Amino acid sequence: MFTRIVSLIAILAMLAATVAAQKPAPRAEQKPRPPAQQPKDKDDEIPGGDEAVRLGTDLVNLTFSAVDRNNRIIGDIRQEEVTVLEDGRPQQLFTFKRVTTLPINIAILMDLSCSQEYNVP
Repeated sequence: MFTRIVSLIAILAMLAATVAAQKPAPRAEQKPRPPAQQPKDKDDEIPGGDEAVRLGTDLVNLTFSAVDRNNRIIGDIRQEEVTVLEDGRPQQLFTFKRVTTLPINIAILMDLSCSQEYNVP
């Protein structure tokens, strides 16, 4: 019974860490950009690290898995069957391809405490 409780707590901790890692960061307030200056010589000093660097992008890689109602992987999904929404608005899909060689992270939890002395071979 103790083993099940420890295993359940470990699984819940891993799920909580996964959910916490997937929460989007709050959006930073965008400030107007100052006018661009002409670059000087290469020997000029590099600006200090106190300034915030803000970048934007028009292309984002989105990796996902499609499953049916029984949690079985759908392997033959087509681009026409996928809709990506951002703030409730559909986004254009630039490219769509199936990738099956992505890395995977697996964690194995083993309880080798004294309470399991007679259960572990």
